[in-house]
Amino acid sequence: MAWKPVYEKLGDEIKVRHYSPKTYKTYSNWVRKFQQFLRGKPPEAVEVEDVKVFLTYLAVEQHVSASSQNQAFNALLFFFRHILGKEFGKVEGVVRAKRKPYIPVVLSRPEIDLIIGKLRYPYNLVVKLLYGCGLRLGECMNIRINNFNLDGGTAGVFMFESIEKKYKNAGREFHWQWFFPAKELTWVPEAGEYRRAHLHDRHVQKAIKAVVKRAQLSKRATAHTFRHSFASHLLQANYDIRTIQELLGHSDIRTTMIYTHTVKSRTIKETISPLDL
Repeated sequence: MAWKPVYEKLGDEIKVRHYSPKTYKTYSNWVRKFQQFLRGKPPEAVEVEDVKVFLTYLAVEQHVSASSQNQAFNALLFFFRHILGKEFGKVEGVVRAKRKPYIPVVLSRPEIDLIIGKLRYPYNLVVKLLYGCGLRLGECMNIRINNFNLDGGTAGVFMFESIEKKYKNAGREFHWQWFFPAKELTWVPEAGEYRRAHLHDRHVQKAIKAVVKRAQLSKRATAHTFRHSFASHLLQANYDIRTIQELLGHSDIRTTMIYTHTVKSRTIKETISPLDL
């Protein structure tokens, strides 16, 4: 029971910062695992040393990946600062999880065309946007009509909490409607009305998985594979890596550099004088 207020406050702090529900789910999962690891230790007695031992345990005993260990670190950093109100300080002496070289799965253009050709609407359009624009699935699902500057009117949709409070009828305005709406309406008891959510990520992933299986592709393709393919094909076409970084929205060029391992290099390596060009 001592930890119950922790999760309530965690939810509040996530909402205040307008983080996604996925972030709350991820952070709360790591806090829960940390709580179980502490075996009944109350939250007010938790120290940074506990975090060190936990992160080492994840690497040595649980054999988690480097990305999972970093995810746990970020969740507990948020937990310390915003829930416990303590400074995290330096976390030294932690056994780091081994970072395996990550090479994304990339589809060829014929494979992408084959998948799009076998998908039905709206999933074929979703994949065209994922590949054509390099979008993340969440970004694609959150596209609204107002992103296309159209006008009109229809039934209410789920809104951002801040806009919901300020503009009561915003959800009924046409330009706020989802570009990929869910087929079924959702009943909201506290509002006493039906609202429409966007197409669920899971439905898109399921449709892609089924088509990849039918097409008998040997590669394990997901929605994110089309974003990887977008970046790799641009690199293959000799686009500048900085341009690709900007299109993908990566803050660190090192994240974009993983795509240099997915295609054959076409860079001219011999240095010549500009006078000879």
